[in-house]
Amino acid sequence: MTPQRQKHILIGILGCFGLVLGLNYVLIPQLSSSARLLAGRRSLSQKMTRLHHDLKQAASLEEKRTQLLQQVQLPAASLPPEEQLPDLMEKIAKAARSSQVRLLALRPKEDIGKIAVGASGYLEMPLELTASAGYHAIGRFLDLMEGSQDLLRLRELEIKEGPGENLWEHQVRMVLTAHLVPRPLDRPEK
Repeated sequence: MTPQRQKHILIGILGCFGLVLGLNYVLIPQLSSSARLLAGRRSLSQKMTRLHHDLKQAASLEEKRTQLLQQVQLPAASLPPEEQLPDLMEKIAKAARSSQVRLLALRPKEDIGKIAVGASGYLEMPLELTASAGYHAIGRFLDLMEGSQDLLRLRELEIKEGPGENLWEHQVRMVLTAHLVPRPLDRPEK
């Protein structure tokens, strides 16, 4: 084989090798990247179409919202907040008895005069409850509170090992937020 021919064969082999490297490390990754970008572009295009459609609907939705707000009225308070408390506390005590929670104390955590109307439109009063019960009884009690028609929300829950020999009794401290209907004078102006 002549040196000229060897040179051509070597150039051909190097060319093939360069082509394989170029395909594997440049062209194929670029094509993969382009495919991902194209899929991302399609997804963004679909989202933009949906947003454009939603923006067209925004005015009519705002009008419907205004109409609904005009129809909704806050319930009139038949009793001032301080007179709603005894009934609410009696309901909590009944729920405790029926779920076998021994209620030790139930009292407002703050002075009634300091309670303000919250973002919900109701007076938000924290009630502190201390009791002793087993885990299952506590769960039943919380289930009753959640299912009641009164607007109560659990804000804090602390369970400690109970004193004495009964391993199944625990000391429970919880803070419930009661949402009370404000008097018409307590309601914020719109």
